[in-house]
Amino acid sequence: MDQGASAAVKLCETPNRHIAGLVEQHLSQHFSDKTVWKKMVMNQVNETIDLAEFRQNALGYLTPGMLRFESEDKRVYTFNYPVIHYPDAAQTVSFDKILDIEGVLEGIKGQYLLLDGNRVLNIRRHSGYEMVMDY
Repeated sequence: MDQGASAAVKLCETPNRHIAGLVEQHLSQHFSDKTVWKKMVMNQVNETIDLAEFRQNALGYLTPGMLRFESEDKRVYTFNYPVIHYPDAAQTVSFDKILDIEGVLEGIKGQYLLLDGNRVLNIRRHSGYEMVMDY
């Protein structure tokens, strides 16, 4: 969710993070895990993907040992974010370049704050920064 996913399906349920990492690494040979962040924050999502079918295809790439962790939960989960207005074009802002960022918060999608003026602030990128927000 912190990456701004609009929908998801469970593929595997593993007993620990190590095995989950092995499954993830194996699948990375077949699928890109890169999100085009500008499209995501502008809500330009591909709604034509059949996630149930995608899930079945992804299972076909797993080894027999990994398939024993296949999730019985085949539901498609959808996520909504508190957004009043998505930017028409995304312009990143950063506290590394601007000390005071002012504006109206128009939404939150994943780790991104959507500000007026088509500005987007990646909160995760600013971990460890001290911020003050007023309303």
